[in-house]
Amino acid sequence: MAALFEGYTLCGVGPVQNSCNLGILGVEQGRDNDHILVTDSSRSITVYKVSDQKPTASWSVKQGQKISCPAVFNTQSQEYVVVTDDKVVRVWKEDDVNLEKAFKATVSADVLRVLSATDVEPVVLFCCGAVRFLDSLLASPQQPIEVVLAEDEIIRWSSIVKAEHQLVILFSTEKRGEHCLYVQRFNPNTLVKHRFETEPGLSAPISFSATCRGSNIHLLYLYLNGSVYESLLPLRSSSTGAEGVQALSRSLCLSLPLGEEKLMSGAAVVLDEAHVAVVGFPHPSAGACKGDLQN
Repeated sequence: MAALFEGYTLCGVGPVQNSCNLGILGVEQGRDNDHILVTDSSRSITVYKVSDQKPTASWSVKQGQKISCPAVFNTQSQEYVVVTDDKVVRVWKEDDVNLEKAFKATVSADVLRVLSATDVEPVVLFCCGAVRFLDSLLASPQQPIEVVLAEDEIIRWSSIVKAEHQLVILFSTEKRGEHCLYVQRFNPNTLVKHRFETEPGLSAPISFSATCRGSNIHLLYLYLNGSVYESLLPLRSSSTGAEGVQALSRSLCLSLPLGEEKLMSGAAVVLDEAHVAVVGFPHPSAGACKGDLQN
């Protein structure tokens, strides 16, 4: 076990003018491994070069506009994509100075976020659970968007997984204390809903991590009590989605020595087939430090 006592500065993010809007909305990979795309919770998007910890480009939306989700980089078109005011999709290039003059399109439903992976077209995930590939959406922005989720069902986490030329969208939802996982596969196009197992004293997962190994997606998730579970999902499925809600089988990978304590926050990430990194706050064995990292 390794105790985490110091932080490492990946890049220096400048202060925003309004102290009520401090914080980072998201950090995504840029055009290569040496660049990251940082979206703050006010109105700015900045590209940082990791090796020298300096910004290389920055864009802002106008006063009164709101960035709705983290910006991403489309490796296929070499363009940036972001959504403002929930429904306005904006696309621009590195040399575009004014975001207002870049391409934009208003869609017919609220967007949760844009999911992007290397060498694949970005996918737009709507708050209602529907998904669209970016190009097909921009070709017809006002196309009707179907409602996938039930009333009061809210998406809590989402991710994109790519392997063996297969693309899978994962997102977890919550509705009145019930938590489910949706698996959207393409080619063929199927959507399967899974139900997380519940037991007394076990609340909802607080962190998810999805990786692909072989022919399976390995979904890792962390609970407040320090339990880390893993579920295996096949990359390809013969399911048509007509079977209703399926139980999500799981296995216990790790149980952190929390005693009677519980985590306030935390994250678990797969490093390789034999190692998992878990960071959480607080942790009794960490003493006076601010967190704990287990490997």
